[in-house]
Amino acid sequence: MLYHLRSIDRVFWNTLWGLGLSSSGTFEVESVKLVAKYNKNNDRVVPVVRTISEEVPERVVVPPMTEVKATLYVEISLHAALPIMAIIRKVKPDGTEEIFRETGAWKGLVYRNLRVELNTAQI
Repeated sequence: MLYHLRSIDRVFWNTLWGLGLSSSGTFEVESVKLVAKYNKNNDRVVPVVRTISEEVPERVVVPPMTEVKATLYVEISLHAALPIMAIIRKVKPDGTEEIFRETGAWKGLVYRNLRVELNTAQI
């Protein structure tokens, strides 16, 4: 069975970097790969579109005069929220470095325990 979903996550930045550069980073929660983005338009809220597609293979032998119903289950949190911090390294023209730490939050869909349950019945 195939679990297929489109999610629009959002990254909220507390302050704006003002760098005029886009960047992104990935991290994992519950085996789900998430993306935090910053775009060059200096937006405080950056949408991140994820297409989730995961296959759960299940081999079933169906005896004669029997029907099998397969149900795909998943535990999801549609509004998960995680604090994030971007560490920005700026090199000035004289070669000295400045380090900035910008805080924000990632909000979106997190899922786990994707499974198939089978029920058989005589017909």
